[in-house]
Amino acid sequence: MACSSCGESRFANSAQLGCHVSKNHAELSCGCNKKFMDEESLENHKSQMQDNLKKCPCSGCCRSFDTANGMHQHKRSTGHWAPGERENAQKETGRVYCDDRCGRSFKTASACADHRKDIAAKYGIDDKSCRGCEKSFPNKDRLDQHRKDTGHSSKTSSRAKEYLDNFHKSKVAVNKDDKKSSVQIVDGTLRQIMDHVRKSEGGHIYCPNAVKAGSYPVKTKIGKADEFDTNIPCNITPENVNTRGKFYYGYQPLDKKMGNSNNMNVDMKLKAVPGGKEIPMGFATVAVKDGSVPDKLTYNGNLVPREVKKDLHGKIKTAVKELGLKNVDVSRNAHGPALTLNIHQGPGRHDINVDITPSVACNVPITDNGWPRPDTRIAFKDGVIDDIKKVGTHLVPKSDDKWALSCSKAEKVMLSKIDDGNGCRREVNKIMKKHVQNCTSRAEDGLPGVSSHIIKHQILWSAEKHPDQSYWHHGNIDNCLIDTMGDMATALGQGKLPNYFNTSDNILRGKDRGVLRELGSYFKDERKKLLHM
Repeated sequence: MACSSCGESRFANSAQLGCHVSKNHAELSCGCNKKFMDEESLENHKSQMQDNLKKCPCSGCCRSFDTANGMHQHKRSTGHWAPGERENAQKETGRVYCDDRCGRSFKTASACADHRKDIAAKYGIDDKSCRGCEKSFPNKDRLDQHRKDTGHSSKTSSRAKEYLDNFHKSKVAVNKDDKKSSVQIVDGTLRQIMDHVRKSEGGHIYCPNAVKAGSYPVKTKIGKADEFDTNIPCNITPENVNTRGKFYYGYQPLDKKMGNSNNMNVDMKLKAVPGGKEIPMGFATVAVKDGSVPDKLTYNGNLVPREVKKDLHGKIKTAVKELGLKNVDVSRNAHGPALTLNIHQGPGRHDINVDITPSVACNVPITDNGWPRPDTRIAFKDGVIDDIKKVGTHLVPKSDDKWALSCSKAEKVMLSKIDDGNGCRREVNKIMKKHVQNCTSRAEDGLPGVSSHIIKHQILWSAEKHPDQSYWHHGNIDNCLIDTMGDMATALGQGKLPNYFNTSDNILRGKDRGVLRELGSYFKDERKKLLHM
């Protein structure tokens, strides 16, 4: 059977032909993304979907709601306003609504305009840009006319979906047997080592059970199962955690011949700093009770991050030696807050790197910096937000003399619950991580300072930008990826990507702008490939 619209003749029956026509040639669509050939079919669909006990149907799609408030929130997040409906809502409430997929409203038009400018500057949002050529337009009417004139559709072709499916299978997906084997090896090795650490002098401050962190527990690991992150909580109860004010100690500068502070084999001397140093935003000092931890880990009652990291490094190194683990070694250099354990599997098998980060509990709420925002509550369920509040924050030794506030547990909860049903946010995350790997591996310098951590934050921002669950359906993964890659490229080009849980913290601050531009250009190139398939 052949299609009368395009001539394609690969269809065995009328059902296959009808599916092809509705997908590729239907001109009328409902807000739930279903397409129809005529007005009658569309109206019948809407009538059937709205013929239920709910009282408030949306005029833009087939959904209906128990309350008017629920319906209006849906319209604010999807843009499903009937002609004049937004204007009527503004008259009734006296407030000005932000355009399209945003639930915010403002007292004045100027405040709303400032909000839109802030969003565009922070998150790279440009709702008036053409995907096909990246030209911008003053309004959506002009953009729609441009698309008609040039044929630059807002959707990608079926070839893009096919390409992404193959890309995921061949480049991104992890072999299940490989992952199972690697997990068993890592768990067994860490169990032996931490049992030994606990029995050593002063080892009681380290919990025996490692907590899985990073991509493995949230199912975003890609490629080989050769890298794992783990968190070792410390049995330490701080007397006080200070995030403001000064601290009055620091390390003496190292002689160049001695190496750098990342080398855990180097002894550094602590000294008093009479004038004190300000605690930067995102960091804290930790006061502990006398005698609660070994004295060598403190200075004037303050728990010192580098000393804790160095102590754990030494105990792990001793454990590896005394346990006779000949296939295991410990890197002398720390990577940020983590120590790295290398497990060698022998000929024909890949090595496994395990990043081990000690952490200290703290009572600083994750809500201290304005999270959750109004947009967060639109994009995520109250249950998810409540779970994130419960896990809160903890402290990691990212700096030598002060502890860094970490939201990695919150990230873990959010990313593990981000996709309901057939959602695709984790898949978008994995594909973008692979692009970062590809770009760093081809660069001569390996793009120092760049990690997949920035992808996590971009995914979470994109989830707020597009709060409608239907947008993140796996059938729309190509468009979700294109949009998110565009936002990521813009953020890298500007050198600005706010920490998702603390917008005053730019996670790209201090990174080499040339490195960021190179990665941004790579994302732009990969995005164009999908658009032009």
